[in-house]
Amino acid sequence: MDEHALVTYADLSREFGVTYSRTHVARLEKAGRFPKRFKPFQFRGSRFYYRRREIIAWLSGKWPEQIRNSSL
Repeated sequence: MDEHALVTYADLSREFGVTYSRTHVARLEKAGRFPKRFKPFQFRGSRFYYRRREIIAWLSGKWPEQIRNSSL
């Protein structure tokens, strides 16, 4: 899979088994304990996405280090 691929909230549970509610994910994001979502398109109604490589790093327990060491 492409490491630059984007993941939706629905993909979190479908592909990765992350069954947290949207509210809980938002709390974790705010606390810096979950990858931040972003909008690649700035028009009204566009979806939020996560970077696949960040979700994989988070699941493996390497997320904070991976973020510090990557150049975005």
